[in-house]
Amino acid sequence: MNRGYASAHLELPRRAAFRERRDEALVSCGFRTSVLTAGDPARPVGALVLVSQAPVHADSTGYIWLAGTVSFSLHLGPNVIGRQRDNDVVVGDETLHVSRRHCVVVVHADRRVEVFDLASLNGTYVNGERIERPTMLAGDDSLRLGSSISFRLALYDANGN
Repeated sequence: MNRGYASAHLELPRRAAFRERRDEALVSCGFRTSVLTAGDPARPVGALVLVSQAPVHADSTGYIWLAGTVSFSLHLGPNVIGRQRDNDVVVGDETLHVSRRHCVVVVHADRRVEVFDLASLNGTYVNGERIERPTMLAGDDSLRLGSSISFRLALYDANGN
């Protein structure tokens, strides 16, 4: 999450909450994760697999998202999800009510995974519960952004499987 992640477009109460949560996510990475991330920042260590989307239609790129067929690579450290084109996971369809910088999924060096909502308007949900604090994710957890797009977490083992 070193690209600046501007929040000037947000109104003041939300801007402050965004910055606080963004900084909390960065601090959560810790020294070991930061060192390993610097060594091989692009190496995928897991994926978010699209579970559902309603309705199924083409997004602004022209692709149709089908549940179970789309996955997004996760790398060690912070993975930002949202509509903004420089995010790690881009949800380009504005009709899905996903914020520009909706949430961040942090993959730690010890393979723990936690999600931070970045003061999104429509919320980030883990297993149907809206999160307000950093929340740990397990392999069978569902991650939902707003009301219409859900993912499942898949972490790779040391061999990349």
